[in-house]
Amino acid sequence: MNRGTSRKKPATASGVEMRSRFWIGGNLRVNWLPERSPVNRPVNSRLVRRLALPRDAALQMALHCAHEYNNLAAILPELYRDYGKNGC
Repeated sequence: MNRGTSRKKPATASGVEMRSRFWIGGNLRVNWLPERSPVNRPVNSRLVRRLALPRDAALQMALHCAHEYNNLAAILPELYRDYGKNGC
């Protein structure tokens, strides 16, 4: 239902900047059927996309990412100290 990509930017003065982009509901289909299957045409209709995806899907995804990145910000410095550069 969604495709996400994360793009890591070069280091900044205070760390690394990370950005995520998601395409939510752009192309719904039954994965185990061929793309041109007659079933996939109605599955990818505007009505089904509207019913299948909550109105707040984008907001929920943004909140999820913020929570996950906050978790990473808490654990990555210690992991880097233990295993970064020549620690591996």
